[in-house]
Amino acid sequence: MSESDRLAYEARKAQRRDIAKRVAAMSQSDREIMAAHSGLRMITGHKLSTFNTCFILHQDEQATVLGGFNQWRESGRKVKKGGRSVAIWRPIGAKDENGATICDPDDKRFALISIFDIAQTEPIESTNVETIIAPPEIVNGRVDVMALVESQVAA
Repeated sequence: MSESDRLAYEARKAQRRDIAKRVAAMSQSDREIMAAHSGLRMITGHKLSTFNTCFILHQDEQATVLGGFNQWRESGRKVKKGGRSVAIWRPIGAKDENGATICDPDDKRFALISIFDIAQTEPIESTNVETIIAPPEIVNGRVDVMALVESQVAA
């Protein structure tokens, strides 16, 4: 890693730390109100936690539908070259037989992971990848989240 890359990494790390502190300083009711009005969803249709929703909105106010690098590839999209990720907190720990994370209430640990908004992706031009969900509807330049969620429920 070059010195400039290391400095950029450290600056981004400090920025995310500051954002996490700002979100933590918000009252629970303020976080719930902010999250309720956002409509953020993962590409899988899952809702994000209130904290992660606020954390994302402080990083990218325009975010709508989010997914990990491989989740986008599995749905027939790819992250654009130079695409900017946003971070979320993901619980870490042992996994059960279904692959779900088992969290010990006395040992809550989280790791920052990177995810991408749909605006940071583009369709894969020629693909044989089976899509998980139908491509989202675009209304006035924004993803129609309700149509996306309804298509996931119907599937």
